[in-house]
Amino acid sequence: YALNYKDGVVYTATAQGCGGLTNAFHSFDLASRRASTFIPAGGGLWGRRGAAIDAEGRVFLGTGDAIFDPGNRRLGNGIVGVKIDAKKQLQLVDFFGAPNANWLWRRDLDINVTPVAIDYRGRKFLVATSKECKLWLLDRESLGGEDHRTTLHTTPLICADSQAFDNVGVWGALGAWQDPQGTQWVLVPFWGPVSTTFKAPIEHSRPKGGGVAALKLEEVAGNWQLTPAWLSRDMDLAEETVIANGIVFAYSS
Repeated sequence: YALNYKDGVVYTATAQGCGGLTNAFHSFDLASRRASTFIPAGGGLWGRRGAAIDAEGRVFLGTGDAIFDPGNRRLGNGIVGVKIDAKKQLQLVDFFGAPNANWLWRRDLDINVTPVAIDYRGRKFLVATSKECKLWLLDRESLGGEDHRTTLHTTPLICADSQAFDNVGVWGALGAWQDPQGTQWVLVPFWGPVSTTFKAPIEHSRPKGGGVAALKLEEVAGNWQLTPAWLSRDMDLAEETVIANGIVFAYSS
């Protein structure tokens, strides 16, 4: 779905059995020409922007369409972190599964979006989502905590009140940027009606076909959370967000 590059290594992922390959992370070291593959035993790794790579060289991507059962080395429907070792081979460094990961899998509300790595106020965050249309705020130093299932914060539903696979949920890529005042923003394009429970201080509409929700990353009473800030106009299946000069661009697909 995408090629990403850091420190002389190209990363990608395959999904849907593309070319007869098992769904997996792949890396290629340009200097040594050594390739590596990590198979999380999950379904589609189809984040549209490929893997998210942080400053420490950790590579994160969601795995859809398979059971989450880490005790049997099956990391489907979760967030998986890998890293190149000294031998230029991908090794598992961490993973996360939402508390309802297998409930989501059975309803085809699995993870299908590239997560976003954010460094903010001395903390290392990862923001991820799925067709369920909630955001998970994670600590990159310990994805999901000791049990690999606990978030720093989970938002309420942004869309997809029906909780059914029916052209609803988050399908396009997340966006993030920090404004000149130091506020960290996270942008979420979504399909279908906005959730009846999601409210923002500024609402340009109550979208029915889709839209973009903006949230702020904030520390409140010692806890980090994603706070709703605004909702866009109604859009017909809103897709990837891109931020340039403080302006958010998105499109209806």
